[in-house]
Amino acid sequence: MRAIVATLLLVAALCAAQMRPETYEMLERVQDLMAEQRYEEAAKRLEEADSRLERRPYDHAFVLHTHAYVFLAQDRYEEAAEKFEAALKLEALPKETTAGTLIALAQSWLLLDRPQKSVETLKRWRQMEGVTHQPAGFVLLASAHLELEQYHEAYGPLQEGIARSEDPPESWQATLASLALELARYEEAVALYGALLDRYGPDRGRYWMGIASAYLMQERAALALDALEAALHAGVLERTHYGQLWHLQMDRGVPMRAARLMEQALKEKRIEPSSDRFELLFHAYHLAREHRSALGALERAAALEPTADRFERMARAAMASAAYTIALDAAQRALEADPQEPGRLWLIKGSAHYERDAIAAALEAFERAAKEPESREQAERWIGFLRSL
Repeated sequence: MRAIVATLLLVAALCAAQMRPETYEMLERVQDLMAEQRYEEAAKRLEEADSRLERRPYDHAFVLHTHAYVFLAQDRYEEAAEKFEAALKLEALPKETTAGTLIALAQSWLLLDRPQKSVETLKRWRQMEGVTHQPAGFVLLASAHLELEQYHEAYGPLQEGIARSEDPPESWQATLASLALELARYEEAVALYGALLDRYGPDRGRYWMGIASAYLMQERAALALDALEAALHAGVLERTHYGQLWHLQMDRGVPMRAARLMEQALKEKRIEPSSDRFELLFHAYHLAREHRSALGALERAAALEPTADRFERMARAAMASAAYTIALDAAQRALEADPQEPGRLWLIKGSAHYERDAIAAALEAFERAAKEPESREQAERWIGFLRSL
């Protein structure tokens, strides 16, 4: 409200010499009423003046112009737009005031969810000569194009608004970076996000994500990984991006880093524990040849969601870690879960018993495996070997 009143005071003061004294005094009183939020009284005085000044276009235009701002201050955008248009129609306002009025009208159309009318109004503003084209006008035009999903058309005005501003708001620059990413202008997006990080510090997680996304779209996975790890070290990696970082670490052949990332995220409760996440953790440990840790990950997965397949892989991981008692227990639990191919589990049990020098138990397990088609051939070789001892 204060900004509106200050604008009106400045405009009126600059134009006082060409205005009837009584009109100027009335507008000053209206501005006082607006500052006190006495909008009904302000509107009444303007309506009375409106009917008297039809033959004085200059004064009349300023009355309509001020009346529009009274409506704007009350969020009555439709009525504000009508008054702005009426003031402009008189073609009596000074050039700079006309330029400001077009911007205010365009803003009203945007607030009324009529972005196309906003675009049309701002085209008139851009075509004006001999006026100062303020940065906010270009950004408003970009906003209207964005509302219309006209991203290519939005980019230039937004870029120009930022270039014309001595100290552009962070939100303008962030929008431009996001728009560059949307338009596949990846090098520009990286530069813009980088500039934002340089200026506002590394604790803006969304800017690291923007850089990573730009690099991923260019299939530059190593640089995307660097960006996400920088966000991680800054403590601003968003929960939704832990999985992306994990996959990049796996793809880049650093599974142990991926495993540590997952463990850290779980410990700090940045992500919720789930059987699927423990499966990912198992995969990372398995590729890193950390068999004991891989087994532990599968045990945690099985505790949350026990399945025959999970117990079978747990049994195999236990065998790889020489944890034969665990392998026997996991294989038995898999058998109790009604697996599709039980022969494989009997083979695991037979192998685990053999490693524990329980030859009789091993032979019994291999004989059970020999009854299943998927394991018969291998089981018979084991049986022949054990009987030859």
